[in-house]
Amino acid sequence: MRVGFIADVHLGNHRTHGGPSAGGLNRRCREALEAFRSGLAAAAGAGAGCVVVCGDLYDGCRPEPQLIAEVQAALRWGRDALSLRCVIVLGNHDMHSNEDGDHALGPLRDYATVVTSPEVVKMTDGVAPVELLCVPFHPEPASAWFEKTVKHVAKGKSKATRLLVVHLGVADDETPDWLRTAPDSIHVERLQELADAHGIDGVFAGNWHEHLVWEGDDVATVVQCGALVPTGWDNPGFDAYGRVVVADLADAALHYIAVPGPRFATVTGLDGLEATVAKHAKSKCQLYVRVRAMPEDVARIKAFADEHCGDDKVLRACEVVVDSGEAQAAARTAAQSARSADTLGEALGKFVAAMPLKEGVDRGAVLTRAQKYLGVSQ
Repeated sequence: MRVGFIADVHLGNHRTHGGPSAGGLNRRCREALEAFRSGLAAAAGAGAGCVVVCGDLYDGCRPEPQLIAEVQAALRWGRDALSLRCVIVLGNHDMHSNEDGDHALGPLRDYATVVTSPEVVKMTDGVAPVELLCVPFHPEPASAWFEKTVKHVAKGKSKATRLLVVHLGVADDETPDWLRTAPDSIHVERLQELADAHGIDGVFAGNWHEHLVWEGDDVATVVQCGALVPTGWDNPGFDAYGRVVVADLADAALHYIAVPGPRFATVTGLDGLEATVAKHAKSKCQLYVRVRAMPEDVARIKAFADEHCGDDKVLRACEVVVDSGEAQAAARTAAQSARSADTLGEALGKFVAAMPLKEGVDRGAVLTRAQKYLGVSQ
């Protein structure tokens, strides 16, 4: 038997560079939906009979009716056309509160096995039994509930292959302290100890967005699936996202399949933007690029972006951020100009004349508003 795992699809009408809307869904939402369908197809193409969503199918707990309908259609297509069973585990973005039924996954129950409380999902391919020990997200710190929950769902002996599915961040000794001690995290070594104690053969986690794998000869393999669809420039790059993980239980092997979708990159200058667009020109991914630039390069970068952005092009959106060093230097210059003034009105006028502003901002209008706010005149 083969089982596919994906996580953190974050379907929703994202506001940042959402693009044009059609049928109530903006461009970024439709890109994420296509990535979801591609993930289902990739799993089926690799021989999986089941796909498990390890939490955060949605980006929020109140998805639009139009989006729910599209997700239902995708799940129905996966079931009928691809012969896929889908199991969806509740993530923190899917839920509004911890009360029964207060989440976004209810309308999907006719199309998938929806798991909103700790549960064992049993499967078989007619030869070997499999148990998915599903532990959805819980808002309390993991230290207060996780271990006893695993003990509860894993109670009793079983001859089945056991796979633990969680929506928690997995930390190791390289994880930054602030993240390693986060309430929604568990250390990988403790996770492997729990797996060993309860006869668990592998662990698959959603929640944190970077794709990581921990494996060893004498411990259960732990896979942090990573975000199928990254959500912004806090998820930078190309290789750590868009992964479908397929577990071949007969051969005890894992396969990793990359599927296209939105990707976010931060580059420096026009050269960095041109190189990124050229490198991914034939990719089926959609690029959202933030460019750090010197003030004198902004116009050329925007001209290139205007020419290469579009619904039918690899570059979907481009943000230009003026180099902070330049901005800080300009701010210091403006402050020095203000200090040479004899009156508050004169200082304000000199500061606004020299302060760094985005292209197209009317300095006169800025000065007028500042004068009005401070109650001064030139």
